[in-house]
Amino acid sequence: MISTNVDQCRIWLLSITFRFSDLREALGYATDGGYRLYEADCRIALAWAHRAAHEPAAARQEAVRAQTIAQETSYYWGQPFAAALLDTL
Repeated sequence: MISTNVDQCRIWLLSITFRFSDLREALGYATDGGYRLYEADCRIALAWAHRAAHEPAAARQEAVRAQTIAQETSYYWGQPFAAALLDTL
């Protein structure tokens, strides 16, 4: 039973690592290409991933950056998504 739980934790941590890698890659494409709306979406997704990994400071930082981008670009959906995430922190 304990072995199974340890294995599940390892799989979960590995999947979080891959999620961060994929999200950072997508964020890089968005920022390099100047796609501000996609950048906001990637930052919101990264913030949720940080929250799931119990990293509230990193989650807050990404959510605030996403919210700022959403406000600067008048991105309608980015604003409430970032605000909803910030409300959970």
